[in-house]
Amino acid sequence: MMDTSDKAQLTEELLSQPPVVVIDEETQFQTPAPVPQSQVIPDSSNQSWEKGEVQPPACRDWPFALAFVGHLVGVAVVAFKYGYPVVASSFANDDPAVLQGEKEEDVKNGFHELLFLIVVSGLSALIITGASLSLMTKHAKTLVEASLFYSIGISFVLMVLFGLQQNLVGALFSGVGLLLGLCYARMVWRRIPFAASNLNTASTAIKQNYGVTFVPYLFGILLFAWTPIWALAIIGVLDVSCDENGVCEGNEASGLSAFLLSLSYFWTQQVVQNVIHVTVAGVVGTWWFDPQESNSFCSRSIWDALRRSLTTSFGSICFGSLLVAILQALRELVHNVRQSRDTNAILLCILECLINMIERFLRYFNKWAYIYVGLYGYSYIEAGTKVTKLFLDRGWSTIITDNLVSNTLGLMSLASGLATGCVGYIVSVVMNSWFHVFGDSAGFVSFLVAFIIGVVISSILMGVVDSSVNTVIVSFAEAPQYLQTNHPAHYTEMTESWLKVYPDDCAF
Repeated sequence: MMDTSDKAQLTEELLSQPPVVVIDEETQFQTPAPVPQSQVIPDSSNQSWEKGEVQPPACRDWPFALAFVGHLVGVAVVAFKYGYPVVASSFANDDPAVLQGEKEEDVKNGFHELLFLIVVSGLSALIITGASLSLMTKHAKTLVEASLFYSIGISFVLMVLFGLQQNLVGALFSGVGLLLGLCYARMVWRRIPFAASNLNTASTAIKQNYGVTFVPYLFGILLFAWTPIWALAIIGVLDVSCDENGVCEGNEASGLSAFLLSLSYFWTQQVVQNVIHVTVAGVVGTWWFDPQESNSFCSRSIWDALRRSLTTSFGSICFGSLLVAILQALRELVHNVRQSRDTNAILLCILECLINMIERFLRYFNKWAYIYVGLYGYSYIEAGTKVTKLFLDRGWSTIITDNLVSNTLGLMSLASGLATGCVGYIVSVVMNSWFHVFGDSAGFVSFLVAFIIGVVISSILMGVVDSSVNTVIVSFAEAPQYLQTNHPAHYTEMTESWLKVYPDDCAF
């Protein structure tokens, strides 16, 4: 057995040698020639793992895609057949002269000012989040460390504030949070180099294919446009299922319809989220394995990955999304029942906790399974089985449960939101006459609106980076040699940081 110093020395020698490249005649991908067995640093677990293979084009799990499209058509039919007439008749009965004169003019001005603020805040948020992506590639390690200090600092500030107010309970809980934060920081501090190199690699992949960041905005607009249609369906169902006096309580048909419609929206939201996740995984995978196809703002890999997500892999996306949506709808149903009834409160609370635990596990499973769907085009079950086996064979259970990068991305979203909020406040001060409708609260309203917009837009981009980070972890686990060939600087950074964090578990 080699000791740690021997492994590090041998790895440095391997890194200094130029990689040998061969061409796969079938895929035309550049593939590094295998390292001679005598030069491979053995894994302490002595286990092997298999790299995934690109699947032939086929519509996998297609019944779920068909069911999803069919349910959207059904909701739209209900919305326009039953919901729209109810809303139209309601508007027809309104008095058109409710708003007159100066009051009407104030409302119009307030709308225009709010629209201007939203546009300025949105553009500012895009610029700020774009700058934050560059910041992450240059100062990843510092940002990861800052995310740890941030949570500790918040607990300390709360403890001091509660102490000044003589709130012993609040100070006690804040103190416990502070101690837990310090213990967590001490426990994960040695993992920071690898988390930072992972974040840097993932951010670089997104920067070189920045057009992929517009995919979430596109689907966000589509989901935003779908929401009023879904709301019309709810109105139509309630109008049909309730009695003449508008009483729906105790109506089984109304309760079932409400459950199915909530399931519909949860399913739609999950499908949109996972289409984005699978698309990002496909783009980053192409950047990893075949960078010639993935090195520009609107690279071919973006369109190919999006096309696969909406065609051959769409059924797999709908399958896993439906499972999570069912659990979401059940959890919401149990929660509402528990809030409305005094009996069996403990049993309902236990049931809600169990459903929540199963939902969290399934979300965790989906996160990794959909990376294999995006990389290779496997079906949902096969992808989840293979990626789980990969991590078990590699012994990487600790690595994939690490929240260092997620915490950093959350901090970046908050910082971007605060920066955008400041832009909104400055706009209200500079153009004070434009915001007179909001009175003395103009500054606060402007800051709050801009802050929310900044957080939402930044969270979308950080979600893309998070998907990229997870894809990098999977790719690094099964095929680090491709990174060595195509992006040697990132390979060196990741392997060196790996040796610092996990010196006894290296097989590169």
